[in-house]
Amino acid sequence: MNLIITDFDGTLFDTFEAHYASYKDALNYYGFDLDKDKYKELFGLPTDEILRKSNIPADMFQNIKNRKVSIYKNYMDLVTINNTLYGTLYHCYDDNKKVVIASNGSIQNMNIVLNHFTNKGYDMDIFDGIYSINDYDFPNKKSLFTKILIDFDCQAWDALLYEDSLKSIQYAIELGMFYIDVTGKSYYYK
Repeated sequence: MNLIITDFDGTLFDTFEAHYASYKDALNYYGFDLDKDKYKELFGLPTDEILRKSNIPADMFQNIKNRKVSIYKNYMDLVTINNTLYGTLYHCYDDNKKVVIASNGSIQNMNIVLNHFTNKGYDMDIFDGIYSINDYDFPNKKSLFTKILIDFDCQAWDALLYEDSLKSIQYAIELGMFYIDVTGKSYYYK
């Protein structure tokens, strides 16, 4: 394998609690609420879809998104890293493999998390690219994976994906990529 692709939220990092706290804070600020069980069903979806499925009026989306982005950094102590996967990615990078993040999340939020863990002593310069479906307005991760394969001049059979979403794993299978299903909390350590 010459190209290693990892998902971010729920795979490399457990960001659930930080995202939930910042969504709840932002929604409460504007007079709305978000039930934790409801958010569990929505976690990992793009922000607009989360807000739409939470019955938030569309004219409030931008205000809520702006507020969430501005306060997300306040909840970094709730984020945990998958040390096992990080170590694997670090060794792949050290072995001259290309290591890339592919996510539904925003690059801005990913950079907040990466900077937080850089400040904790982790080398986050191991990533040769950080990709988000939001930056390309792609309908799904299959399109994002295709772009990454093209950008890195890599055949699908020479790429390995670490992912916690069954839908994204299905896209990898359709493209002919190898994958490792990273589901389960056993990967996370404080």
